[in-house]
Amino acid sequence: MKVLYIQSGYGGIYCYFDRWAEECFRNTHTEYMSADTLEAETLVKIETFQPDFALLMVGDRVPHDWLTWLKGKGIPVYVWLTEDPFYMDISLQVIKLADAILTIEQNAVLYYQGLGYQHVYYVPIPVNHRLFKKMGTEHSYHSNLLIIGYPYPNRVQLIKEAVHLPFTVRVIGKEWRKYLPKKVLKQ
Repeated sequence: MKVLYIQSGYGGIYCYFDRWAEECFRNTHTEYMSADTLEAETLVKIETFQPDFALLMVGDRVPHDWLTWLKGKGIPVYVWLTEDPFYMDISLQVIKLADAILTIEQNAVLYYQGLGYQHVYYVPIPVNHRLFKKMGTEHSYHSNLLIIGYPYPNRVQLIKEAVHLPFTVRVIGKEWRKYLPKKVLKQ
């Protein structure tokens, strides 16, 4: 099997997702070609490589004419939506030319199927199990509400409201300090 892997074009955690996807291809002896842009030189390489399918990470930064070009070459397009449900409005624009939709959100599968998309699959967010391991109980933390990840506006609002409840709340991730008042952070 030959895979054309088209990177998201985002920084941050996506650099790791890209690296882990490529490690997975190597570890499973899958032939792959990685691309972050589809310029003329890259298009020639893709034609020479002859992938069985293209896997797009997020896909919102890939121009539709590139997707049309891939489809015109008979290369099925799979898009992995790692921002559902937060950016479903953007995802809806991306999936129009996809042959298969992979989403990290189980409820999004039903939503997309309800819109008539047939090849929709739940694929959890990529994780490197060598780095992320279950911790022993001596390092465990108790909380009633735990949010791990980016401080999206709805998450920030949830935390601001949750601190007034009799819960133990914990947030893990970069940039939370920018979005939460000091009073909330102390709690």
